[in-house]
Amino acid sequence: MEVDTEQPIFRQQWRRSPAQEREIRTWVEEMLKAGRIRPSLSPHGAPTFCVKKAVGWRIVHDYRAMNNHTVRRTLPMPRKDVIFEKMIGSYWYSCMDLLSGYYQFRMRDADIKYTAFQTVNGSYEYLVIPTGLSNAPATFNDGIRRLLNDLIDFCLSYFDDIYIFTRGNDIQSHLDALDTVLTRLEENHFYVKLSKCVFCSAEMPCLGDYIGRNGIRIDPNKVVMLREWPLPKTNNELSSFLETATYVQRFCAGFANDAGPLFDMLKKAS
Repeated sequence: MEVDTEQPIFRQQWRRSPAQEREIRTWVEEMLKAGRIRPSLSPHGAPTFCVKKAVGWRIVHDYRAMNNHTVRRTLPMPRKDVIFEKMIGSYWYSCMDLLSGYYQFRMRDADIKYTAFQTVNGSYEYLVIPTGLSNAPATFNDGIRRLLNDLIDFCLSYFDDIYIFTRGNDIQSHLDALDTVLTRLEENHFYVKLSKCVFCSAEMPCLGDYIGRNGIRIDPNKVVMLREWPLPKTNNELSSFLETATYVQRFCAGFANDAGPLFDMLKKAS
């Protein structure tokens, strides 16, 4: 990390509920046991808080002050359309999701101090890349890209998603490609989440859609969501619906004609 000041970057911790404090204590114990964090004497410090999930809490650090002083890395990011173009026309498809992606990258020793965060138990710092730092996404994506860069004829990545594709109908060729990718991951101590893997399939989920032997199709769950969308009664509700519906326009030949009157309504209202 490159930081533009030598002054401590510290934000005062705000109040948390007793339930959140208990959740943070449990999380700290788990992270210490996993070797992902350690006690810190860093002069820097970010507040820690909880965000409610459907089940349980998600632990979050407010790194905004640190990010304001961090020099951003300008790295090329993968384009969804380019990834689809390279894979379209393949016969066999497989995909894998890296387990706790950021946590599989170690922080550089000199940068660990910048990850410091506050808890009720004291201050801690990360030994792995934490979520919330401005350069974390680009650094993570670049690391995975460089790891697999010489395999681009049959393997592409998008952050923690890894895609394997082969054009011939020979299943052995696809198994060989899978073996090559998995061996590369094993050699570099990367782990995948088995429950999110798809192997040797005619179709696989990819970047919010599906790609397979018959081309690219929209995720059926998105179709259901749009069909069951409540009838908009205000301009804001209509705008929200159209923003979501615009995503599917490349799958709908008559989208412009069908949605045109709705966009006209918004223009008149504004």
